[in-house]
Amino acid sequence: MALANIIKSIFSKKEEKPSGPSLVEEINRHMSLLVDKSRNLNDSFESEKSEIAAIAKEAASIEESSEILAAKLEQDILGRVTAVSSACELAIAGKATGETVKREINSLKAKMGQRSALK
Repeated sequence: MALANIIKSIFSKKEEKPSGPSLVEEINRHMSLLVDKSRNLNDSFESEKSEIAAIAKEAASIEESSEILAAKLEQDILGRVTAVSSACELAIAGKATGETVKREINSLKAKMGQRSALK
């Protein structure tokens, strides 16, 4: 009986560990947080707030992909979201201009455009 259990354990399919959220899910979660953060920007950042909301909407339409390029772009997008978030924090604190925030948003938009082009 013990030998049978050993053989069974060797040849049985091992259970996979549940994986965490996908990169697309992470992007959407982080974009939602970014939209919330952008609401704290003052009125001189209205166009930036609108652009962030539009990017979040675009991110919600991204479909999962098993392509390596898609995963690379998704990682890049997460980095850009962090950069925009940091720029927003600096702007809220009065230590960054609209130009800084705009530059980071444009960088995020470019990466998002590249990822959205993949089907």
